[in-house]
Order: sequence, then C-alpha cells, then structure tokens
Amino acid sequence: MKINTHPTTPPLTPIPADPSALPFQSVSIDFITDLPLSNSFDSLMVIVDHDSSKGIVLCPCNKTIDALGTALLYHQNVYRRFGLPKRIISDRGPQFASHVFQTLCSRLGIKSKLSTAYHPQTDGQTE
Repeated sequence: MKINTHPTTPPLTPIPADPSALPFQSVSIDFITDLPLSNSFDSLMVIVDHDSSKGIVLCPCNKTIDALGTALLYHQNVYRRFGLPKRIISDRGPQFASHVFQTLCSRLGIKSKLSTAYHPQTDGQTE
C-alpha cells in the first residue's frame, strides 16, 4: 500500500455575503503603499463594500499611518456617508491588529476579522 504524501485539503469557501446588507455594512480594508508621491501622499487606503454594492472608497494617506489615523480616515470618508459597518475584514497590518483599533471596534460593536497570516486570499476583494 502506497502512503499518500500529498494529503487532500478541503475546498476553500468564500466569506458568505449577506444579501440583505446595506452598502458598506461589511467592508474590507487594505493599504496600497509605496506609490509615487502626490500632494505629499504616498499610499492609499482602499475600502471595499463586501456584500452589497462592491463599491470602493480610496483615501490618500501616508505609509506611516497608524491605527488612530486609519480610524480617522474611515470616519471622514465612509462613516459620514454610510454609518458604522457591522464587520471589517482586513489583513494583519499594524493598523488593524493594534490594541487601539481592536478596542475601538469592540466598543462600537464592529466585528473585526483579521486574515490568516500569509494568506492574502482571505481579503481577496481588496487585494
């Protein structure tokens, strides 16, 4: 009998979308960094509506942005138009994994879902 050295893995399933969701109630967030300097900005914060419209919001920022800066950008560019999200999907960047950001999400009743390390497909829409 031959030993299986390549075990089968279960099929991947996408994060399910809620068909009754309002725009920007479930969002994925990531940063595009090291862009050419433009108006003193070198990065973009990308916010994608995960369930409803698949719309995006691009916010210019700097690579050195921290958790508080991320929250302020979200407030200025998305919250004022769409309100608080119910869920935020992001990578494990320091802006999202920080105690400040996780505490803010917890106190506002937002579920923060961090992607698996070295598995960017979790946040595929934004990537």
